[in-house]
Amino acid sequence: MDLALYKSPGTPFDKYMSEANLGRVEPFDAGGRKAAIGVTAGSEGQGVCSSFLDAAGGTVIVTVTAGTTEPVEPCGESRRVAEQISPRLPQ
Repeated sequence: MDLALYKSPGTPFDKYMSEANLGRVEPFDAGGRKAAIGVTAGSEGQGVCSSFLDAAGGTVIVTVTAGTTEPVEPCGESRRVAEQISPRLPQ
């Protein structure tokens, strides 16, 4: 699998989520921090999934792309990584 971390420091979480082109979004709590899992519209079933975290007035994005050699559930892996890094992000 491939893992990528992105940051959008100038875009608050709620604004990012409302403007993102997501086909499916599932909110979750990441250690008291607002978070969501989403798949870009049109990318469903292609092995790519992202988690979004509220961080210091911006948004941190954790994107997982499933590899071809071993089966990986990208949304589960993305959420797992997001929950692990959440305590280390600024409020």
